Amino acid sequence: MNRVEMLQAGWMAHRRVLLDLLDRIPEDQVNFTPWDGAMSLGALAVHAADDFFYHFVKTGEMVRSTSEWTTLADVKKIVKDRTDNINAIFASLTEADLDKVLEIPQMNMKFPGAVYLATAKDHEVHHKGQLFVYARMAGVKDMPFFVSRG
Repeated sequence: MNRVEMLQAGWMAHRRVLLDLLDRIPEDQVNFTPWDGAMSLGALAVHAADDFFYHFVKTGEMVRSTSEWTTLADVKKIVKDRTDNINAIFASLTEADLDKVLEIPQMNMKFPGAVYLATAKDHEVHHKGQLFVYARMAGVKDMPFFVSRG
């Protein structure tokens, strides 16, 4: 397994769980928020599935995805579509992409592509953990394991 495949496998071990978790959320809980001013469950799921860093590593362009959603089905579709897009990006990445140093001055970041991909996974893991708490508070009893190595 090369470095690109290892990074993709590590990311997918968490993305599969995010997709599984969303399948366990009751439709009427998509707008659940644990406190005033918090992101809703749906907004947090869409945010957790962000594809910014993956596109940045491949293209060098800083473009934020925007997605409108109303229902849990919309949220699941956005996450699934972003999953497919990120997998396509991984399929096109090279060792040179992982080693190329890219800069985001607004975030005071200047790192090789591989570091941005690790940061993207860490971002998703962080928010997936929050979604586990949201899901419990929204009444989900049967939770997935936090990672899927299969």
